[in-house]
Amino acid sequence: MAVDADVVALEACHRRLETSGDGASAGERRAASDRRGGSFAPAILTALLITALSFLPVFAFTGETGAAAASRSRSPRRW
Repeated sequence: MAVDADVVALEACHRRLETSGDGASAGERRAASDRRGGSFAPAILTALLITALSFLPVFAFTGETGAAAASRSRSPRRW
């Protein structure tokens, strides 16, 4: 998910740089990228936060599906 967010950010900055023209200086290109970053960063942050929060109820599970089962799955099996 984080990789997808990085791709979205890169594409948005690339589009902004394409529209800034070939004669733009390095400072103008950096300013255009910064402006573009401010326009999509809140949306990406919100999407990542909602995804992370959706997994929080998993830690409240008990029994076979709970945290104890998760810790057993990380330890070696005893046959």
